[in-house]
Amino acid sequence: MTQKLLHYDVIDRLGAGAASTIYAVVDPKTRKRYAMKHVLRKTDKDIRYIEQMQQEYEVSLHFNHPVIRKCYDLKIHKSMLLRVTEAFLLMELVEGRPLDESMPRDLIEMIDVFIKVAEGLRAMHQAGYVHADIKPINIMRNQAGELKIIDFGQSCKSGTIKERIQGTPDYIAPERGAAAGDATHRHLQPRRDDVLGAGGQDDPDAVHGGQAGRQRPAVA
Repeated sequence: MTQKLLHYDVIDRLGAGAASTIYAVVDPKTRKRYAMKHVLRKTDKDIRYIEQMQQEYEVSLHFNHPVIRKCYDLKIHKSMLLRVTEAFLLMELVEGRPLDESMPRDLIEMIDVFIKVAEGLRAMHQAGYVHADIKPINIMRNQAGELKIIDFGQSCKSGTIKERIQGTPDYIAPERGAAAGDATHRHLQPRRDDVLGAGGQDDPDAVHGGQAGRQRPAVA
């Protein structure tokens, strides 16, 4: 029997994160394929992943750019007591692999990656938003060299002051981490984090989280 999420048929399991699973799904009526992120709330702490999913959806609505992944719909389910139990995010199905698994083969391809990532980030910045967690694993690349910037769970308006530092340590502007005694500057989400993250794409050590073969998780 075919597994279903909402009214969509599941055709593949694409991956999993801290509390989410991403599937390839197909609409049985239109036969159009999508990606769907599903978060099942198992503990009270899991609510933050649903909040990040909601943030990802709301931020994505401000962009329409070929390098930026599109999000189409968000469904949040609640119990009879109005407790959030699970959430579903319907997204553009992106073919390819993360950049750390599909590195450019030469300088020309690397320059092409830089240009495309920069164009996507410029579109975000011009709309007044920052990605806030740009890194190789959040850039998908297919065999034709086409790119998609994905994962906007930590994205926000430029200049947003957050309660805590968020992002991946190797891709956070060093001056922000160094401002430990100044909450305003430490938690300010600047565009330079995105620029630093984009600039790290050609560094083999940065691609592997500062040390070859090792990925550092994001600080959420």
